[in-house]
Amino acid sequence: MHPTKKKRGRNYFPSPCPLSKGLLRTIIGKVQLDLVFCVSLMTLKELRTVKTFFSVKEIMFNRDLAKLGDNFVNFIYSLAKSCTLKKFDGWKVPDKVLSQALREADMRSLVSHRASTHEIADGVEALIVHEWLFERISIEELVTILSEQLKTGDFSDRKKEERSALQAFTAVLLEIKKNFKSK
Repeated sequence: MHPTKKKRGRNYFPSPCPLSKGLLRTIIGKVQLDLVFCVSLMTLKELRTVKTFFSVKEIMFNRDLAKLGDNFVNFIYSLAKSCTLKKFDGWKVPDKVLSQALREADMRSLVSHRASTHEIADGVEALIVHEWLFERISIEELVTILSEQLKTGDFSDRKKEERSALQAFTAVLLEIKKNFKSK
């Protein structure tokens, strides 16, 4: 039979690969993920060279870092909450939680006494994403710290969850503060 002729709806070309289609798809998927990961790493390296920061205050007042940090903070919190509850969940961390966490971590002196709750929260978001971006703390470490604190949390209503989130982010900021002091 000619190789392009069909019998019962299938081509009879010899298979170019001895692997099953499912296994081949899995391997191709992993290779694509590895390629995406490599491209992402190159992009992160390039991103680190965009701006050099000379002080913690400079980091905390950078609006671009704050924009990135807003999404990053919500992501790591939602991930930690999902791990704690053992189900997928998402939550936007309120500004007042981040602002109060900065106070409780004894880092309020890093921002102006006239700064609003929103400006303080932006500073916290910028600081957290900066520490991750410059590889001073990993997503895994952040999620672990948050998860450990959230284990005792109460998620039955918004106020109780805010108290749990406050405790968790205070722990994250204390860890970041330790990293600054060790340098």
